[in-house]
Amino acid sequence: MSSEKLEVLKRTGLRWGILKCLHEAICNARLDVPGFINRDLEVARSIIETGCRKVEDADSLLDWVESKLMEKAISLNNIDYWEDLLKRARKDKLTLKEVLNVPFMKQVSQKYDFLSYCMPEYAKPARENKFKKEKALAIP
Repeated sequence: MSSEKLEVLKRTGLRWGILKCLHEAICNARLDVPGFINRDLEVARSIIETGCRKVEDADSLLDWVESKLMEKAISLNNIDYWEDLLKRARKDKLTLKEVLNVPFMKQVSQKYDFLSYCMPEYAKPARENKFKKEKALAIP
């Protein structure tokens, strides 16, 4: 996989993680979130993790999920924060510290191992093997 494609995949995975955190924040605020939003997040995650389709398909799905979540997020008192975060994630302009400080990111990244490979400034552990990384990010 080319380094450009890998960067797109990492950016999409990180965006997925942030949208999953936004979903958690909305649910935590006890706002009504239709079940199809979580389902579509899971479909996008599956595309990112397995490579069963093009990453652009996951991106398109995430565009739709983002629009639906932002409709719900209007009720949150920090919608500007989420809008800025998502905008900067698309442009790969987030630092590792900013990502780790996203509400619910700790729980989400613990549940979904592939996100560790999508973090900015990811430093490969010395003992990591190529197989594990390829499985986590669907690298052929």
